[in-house]
Amino acid sequence: MNFRVVGLRRLSSGGNGDLFIGQRSDTGEYVVVREWHLQHAREGFEREIRLLGRSVPGLVPLLGCDLSAQPPFYVMPYFEGGTLTRCAGRLTDNQLDNVASQLARTLANLHAAFEVNGDFKPDNILLARNGEIQVGDPLGNGTFFTILFGKNRGGTPGYWAPEIARGGSISRA
Repeated sequence: MNFRVVGLRRLSSGGNGDLFIGQRSDTGEYVVVREWHLQHAREGFEREIRLLGRSVPGLVPLLGCDLSAQPPFYVMPYFEGGTLTRCAGRLTDNQLDNVASQLARTLANLHAAFEVNGDFKPDNILLARNGEIQVGDPLGNGTFFTILFGKNRGGTPGYWAPEIARGGSISRA
């Protein structure tokens, strides 16, 4: 990483880690640092970093990472529009069509690069200023939690793929 992140302040906290907002020392642009707390799930975090490092269209870009830091982290752009959750019930039919189209392309790109995805949910769909969306946390809890922690115990109920909701394994379907 050819820059430092300065002026960090907590943006949000979750069970897996915390998000911080700060500024790049070289450009002054705002970025988000995602730290990871779960040592026993580190393999999943590293898998997510490898996937983001592939620059899959529709997924948040990986600007940098440090897996040797305690806790490990990665850096991604800050999306001023927040999450899709903030727009719930307020999008026009045209905007909804646009979101669905962008998400379908992102899922196709993700499946081409990685075969499977976790649960896509509005909290992980980030809005850029230009109206484009980017998916953060692309593997969701579903993919690596299912693989690492027993049969179908990960993900967010209500956003699981149908095969997971029925008690099956995560698949490309």
